[in-house]
Amino acid sequence: MLVTNERTLHVTLGKLILKSGGKSWTVNVDMVNPHDSLRVSLPQGAQSANNMSFTYINYYGGYTEIKNIAIH
Repeated sequence: MLVTNERTLHVTLGKLILKSGGKSWTVNVDMVNPHDSLRVSLPQGAQSANNMSFTYINYYGGYTEIKNIAIH
């Protein structure tokens, strides 16, 4: 999976959860530099996921959660 940061600030991701039916896969992700991309290796079977959620660390040090994004 390719994660792209089109913004001018660093984005620090927490974890990425991929889902398909009753299955889910958790992937630890890292920081994405401004105007850069990060290639994330997916666990076996996770390529079939059709939904994802993830967290990122906001500028106050807390985690912000983005839930249930459809993958096309």
